[in-house]
Amino acid sequence: MAVKRATAETLHLPDPSRRKCEPLRSPMSYLPTYTTLYDPGRMMLNMKGLPLHPCGHKITLQQRLATLTGHLVEVNAPNTGLEPGRLQRVFPKNFIKVHGELFIPSSLNSVRVFDVKPPGKTMLVGVRTTFPTRGAFNRIRLVRIGADFIELLAKDKNRSRILLPLNKVEGIFPAK
Repeated sequence: MAVKRATAETLHLPDPSRRKCEPLRSPMSYLPTYTTLYDPGRMMLNMKGLPLHPCGHKITLQQRLATLTGHLVEVNAPNTGLEPGRLQRVFPKNFIKVHGELFIPSSLNSVRVFDVKPPGKTMLVGVRTTFPTRGAFNRIRLVRIGADFIELLAKDKNRSRILLPLNKVEGIFPAK
């Protein structure tokens, strides 16, 4: 009995050679700007568009973490303390490896990344989360909104970034 080999055609997958997909450029180079009306006080809120890959898909938390491999990170997980260490590896689907331990980024409260270049443009916002923050995100700079995460600029002197999975975010509002 001959064994048939699985190919992209037999699995009905799209042909990867037909995809016009380029590597990520600077995230700010292809951002449209949208202006939306924020009703209380009839204030105009200028929002940056989502950083999109040139193919048109949004960057995911796993993709963003993959660009930050090797950086010092601090993992904030429910029912644990802060876990500092180097981001050693980002697995393609669900896991990241920090200090020899595996974490699922979408289940974490936040991932703080150190030694990242300052962003080009930010927006002052407030963020409500599903976990207690004691007002830490009431006036914070929004860097980007991804497919399944938001990226914030921390208030410390190191200018670190805070990545929050969207399932931990209840709302984003304009800061006063």
